Amino acid sequence: GIGAACARVFAQNGWRVLIHYNQSASMARALQQELLSQGQDAFCLKADLANPEEARFLIDQAARVFGRIDAL
Repeated sequence: GIGAACARVFAQNGWRVLIHYNQSASMARALQQELLSQGQDAFCLKADLANPEEARFLIDQAARVFGRIDAL
């Protein structure tokens, strides 16, 4: 709930949002659709942050999709 609430606030303030999930794909995609339906920019990506390679992949993909990372 806290992550979704933060994503909503960032998106409502014009931020482009990457929604990270590890096991809750349906919840992450529902949040993405909610934000997209409101004209906000959102992207979903799965990664297990306990795995350093997947954490790096998440950061690399965020930078590729959005060009830069302003907050993590």
